[in-house]
Formats: sequence, C-alpha cells, structure tokens
Amino acid sequence: IVSPRVATWLELAMDDPSTISDAPETTSSPLPLLLEHVNLNIPSSRVDLARSFYVDALGCALNPRSTNERQLHVNCGASQFHLLHRVSVRGNEPCVVPQRWRGEICLWTREDLKVVKGRIEDLRAKEGARGDGDGDDDDDTDTT
Repeated sequence: IVSPRVATWLELAMDDPSTISDAPETTSSPLPLLLEHVNLNIPSSRVDLARSFYVDALGCALNPRSTNERQLHVNCGASQFHLLHRVSVRGNEPCVVPQRWRGEICLWTREDLKVVKGRIEDLRAKEGARGDGDGDDDDDTDTT
C-alpha cells in the first residue's frame, strides 16, 4: 500500500450508503459465494502501513501461520488478502511498485461503517502527519 487513501470504493460506500446494493434475488448465471483469497503486491517499504490499514483500520486479522518475511496475510472473515512484498522466493527481491486492482473488492461488515471510516481517517491523519512517503501530495487513491 502506498497510501492509506486506498479504498475509494469503501469511502464512496461510507459517504453514500445507497451506493451499496444487494445481490439480485434471481439470476440466470450462478453468483460466486466466496472468493477465498486475493493476491496483491505491496511495496516492501510499506509493509507496516499495509498491516495498519488491513488490521487496524479495516479490522481484518493477521494470519500468523502464513505471514512471513516475504508476505503479509490477513483474514477477513472466510477470505484472505495475500500481500506479497517480496517478488520471488529464490531472489527475495523487494516489490517496489504497488499492484493496482482495476475493479472493486467489496467487504461486508456488521460493524457500523462510520466506525470503520473513522479508523481509516485516523490512519490517514497519522500517516499524513508522518508523510506518506510516495512523493506526491495529491489526493488520488493508490491501491495494491
């Protein structure tokens, strides 16, 4: 994660809950029931920020069995984010460029979205006070 400004879709949903829609009751094609995990590359220099975003702000749980010197794994219900910050096992090269997800990943929660939004804003303020380290001060969304 380059910046705590990573969840545009989540921010939109929190600003306007009407943007969240339920799956249709009937459909001509099967709906997926579970996406077990998503692999995303994150910069090696931003592992602590990624951990803070996924665990502290979103409320996911760190998976200690599969988190290691090469990757950060977080559990979100029955799903996982595999956040790789080293390119290969053999060379152990650091990831430098964050992977950008060109779509939406929607997370459902029973928690009040205002509480989640507050934690994201707190992380953004904390990171902003330190500087996000990405070299730009614009307010675009960087995702990995």
